[in-house]
Amino acid sequence: MQSLIAGALLGRAQARRFRVFTELRVRVSDEPRYRIPDICVKALPHEITSVLVRLDLAIEILSPDDEVPDMLAKVGDYLAAGIPHIWIVDPYKHTLAEADQAGIRRPTTLVLATPLVGEIDYISLRHGGGSGARIHTRFAPERLLRPLRLPISPFRHHCHSTNLPAWDHLNRR
Repeated sequence: MQSLIAGALLGRAQARRFRVFTELRVRVSDEPRYRIPDICVKALPHEITSVLVRLDLAIEILSPDDEVPDMLAKVGDYLAAGIPHIWIVDPYKHTLAEADQAGIRRPTTLVLATPLVGEIDYISLRHGGGSGARIHTRFAPERLLRPLRLPISPFRHHCHSTNLPAWDHLNRR
């Protein structure tokens, strides 16, 4: 689900002037305290740093091991850090929640939106289309039966003479 959502956001990032990050550390207080949202969005232009501050959107995708108190603590940290929009996606129960300064609520549809990123339709994402996502999610077991054909490196002869990986000689100066 993370790659589907990130792909949908990336498909519109340039036109809507924002950047998409996955699993990047975000400062949520001056203590310093950090969180790592599954996906985050930052409007352009922004200062390039190793740790993001003041996101425009944080997206958390629940796993079966996530506990409600832990998720509420994350949402509280994001809101305290001034992040205006937080989305919580549960791919197992097929539910969404959104949080902002007005509180936490479940939308009436499986569509969430912010002024920056526009609408993301989670039904469309799950079925492999719409909202910029062009990824097919159907499992195709017949693809597993095809033999894997790897190209032979033109630098293969270097490996035998130097005992280095084929690409290593490209990094030498």
